Amino acid sequence: MYETDQFGSLTYRDMPFVLAPNCWSKLSLISSKTMTERERIHGDGIYVDYDSPEALDEAFWRICVSEDYIKEYTLTPHRSDFDLIKKYQKYVAAISHLYGKRRYLAKNNNNVLRIGSIVEAFPNSFILVPFRKPLAQSASLLRQHKLLSDLQQHDPFIERYMNWLGHHEFGDGHKPFDLTDKRNSVQDLQSIEYWLGQWLMTYGYLLDCYDEFSRQIIFICYEQLCDDSVKVWESLLRKIDINNCQERPKFRLGQSIYFDAVDQDQLVAAEDIYNSLCALSRSALLGLGKMT
Repeated sequence: MYETDQFGSLTYRDMPFVLAPNCWSKLSLISSKTMTERERIHGDGIYVDYDSPEALDEAFWRICVSEDYIKEYTLTPHRSDFDLIKKYQKYVAAISHLYGKRRYLAKNNNNVLRIGSIVEAFPNSFILVPFRKPLAQSASLLRQHKLLSDLQQHDPFIERYMNWLGHHEFGDGHKPFDLTDKRNSVQDLQSIEYWLGQWLMTYGYLLDCYDEFSRQIIFICYEQLCDDSVKVWESLLRKIDINNCQERPKFRLGQSIYFDAVDQDQLVAAEDIYNSLCALSRSALLGLGKMT
């Protein structure tokens, strides 16, 4: 989506002064440097350089209102007041100005915690929520957690860096979302049940948010996205008014996932939510059924 060249977004080139992107671009020698693309730390086949977009804007929320949502062991939903909404609008405008774009693109998992504030700041925005089959997505989360934990054991800076950015998804600095009264009863971060519980809570919460923000939220099923014949990608671009639809990216399904022992009640509940998300995705992007 960033490669459509219609969006401004923070990139690695804006580090470390992500709260003052325009000043930093004038002062920093890094702005003229180049870097050979290399695989990002996730080990997922995605290659980045200085000009790759990243979820760096979380530093804005961490510095401004960390006490509202970053708790000792969890991250919780929060709503911004009028003054902070105006400040956030100016921040986004500064990033868009730096890159000469009218539209802003943010990839940030923690935005789940503040959907209401985002909609208040930008009522014409779209909130794209991708999802995969729950067991496959949970296995990916577990893999990332183990990878980051191992890397942080060898290089403690990685944990400090992620904490500074306000990202606690994985690794030794992990803090789970605490979104509903139905908290995850499994606490073993090395188990698939823990991450499946996080999947269940997060997407259940997002389904509830859809009732209030159905004009902004668009669910995107990754399995449908990978099916060339369904044209989900093309429909998505039309829906969010991107006209220069270039060559379709290569979306590929991962390997089938199997675990000997998974809580079947938990899995059935997650699959029920997955089916509901799929129905909303088809309705929004393929016109199959009327949106509610």
